[in-house]
Amino acid sequence: MFFLKYEISIHIMYVHLCLTNAYNTNNIVIQVTVNQIWQIFRSVAASVSTHSRLIRQLHAQQRTSASQDEWMDLAEQIDNIQGNDIWRTEKKCALYEMDRIQARIDELVSLLLYMLCLSQILHNIFISHLNILYLLLLRFT
Repeated sequence: MFFLKYEISIHIMYVHLCLTNAYNTNNIVIQVTVNQIWQIFRSVAASVSTHSRLIRQLHAQQRTSASQDEWMDLAEQIDNIQGNDIWRTEKKCALYEMDRIQARIDELVSLLLYMLCLSQILHNIFISHLNILYLLLLRFT
C-alpha cells in the first residue's frame, strides 16, 4: 500500500510541476496535454484496479509457465478480462470474416462426410469380396 501512495504522490507532483512550469514561463504554451493527464490517470487507476492487478498476476504466471498450453490458457484469461475476445462471439466483426470461415467449415464437414460414406462403401465392397473368396475357398476344399 505504501508503494501505491508513493506512486500517486509522484504522479500528482509531476502534474503540479508541469502546471507550474507552464504557468510561470511565458515561452512555453502548455506543457501538460490532455493525453499526458489521461496517461497519469490510467497509471494511477491501473495500480488501484483489481482487474489490472489480476492481469499483472497472470502476466507474471505467463513468464514462469512451464508449457505453451499453460501460457495459452493464461493468455486467454487475460483476453477475457480485457474484453479482447469479444470478436470471437460476434458474427459481424471487421477483424474476422465469419461468412467466409463458416463456408469453409461447411465445405470441410461435407468433404469429411463424403469421405466417411466413401470409406463405408469401400469397406462393404471389400467385405463382400472377402465373403466371395471365403465361399470359393470353402467350395474347393
